[in-house]
Amino acid sequence: MNQQPPIQQVPPQIPKTSLSNRKVWLIGGISLAVVLIISAAIVWFVVSGSKNNQSTTGRTDTSNSSEVSKQKISQTDSQRKLDVARVLVALNDYMANHRGILPTPDVIKSSDFASRSGSSYLDTSDIKSNIVVDQSEDTVDNLNIHLGVDCKGVSGQRNASVSIQLQDTGKTYCDSI
Repeated sequence: MNQQPPIQQVPPQIPKTSLSNRKVWLIGGISLAVVLIISAAIVWFVVSGSKNNQSTTGRTDTSNSSEVSKQKISQTDSQRKLDVARVLVALNDYMANHRGILPTPDVIKSSDFASRSGSSYLDTSDIKSNIVVDQSEDTVDNLNIHLGVDCKGVSGQRNASVSIQLQDTGKTYCDSI
């Protein structure tokens, strides 16, 4: 007779769910409610903040006109400083392409160095000031490029600086290569 191996009994598998469906829905609902509350709070802060900004900066009455003009002057001075940085970048680019040699005043005045087309070292379409080379006095309207000397007055073949007078303080802003 053939003997068959004994049949092993496997205990029944009980599904392991720690939470009932009801609890899962409850936790999901609470999570959604928390997210919605946080989102509403963020929107409220942003909207109320922008209304406050509009109410303080949107006025042009006489009591606030000096504040508005100071803000405009500050923005203009920031633009001047940005223009100085752009000219310095153009000078550095020129020097990098010409073995460290600074451009001459004639090159700077040419369209090969500065033009509104964007095909030169310096795109002047965004620069609000006039570009001048080696003027003795800085003015509010002129970006003055000083070739051969840095802001501290140190002379050198590869030294250059760009300066402009700021409207807010009347002081000269200068940056060097």
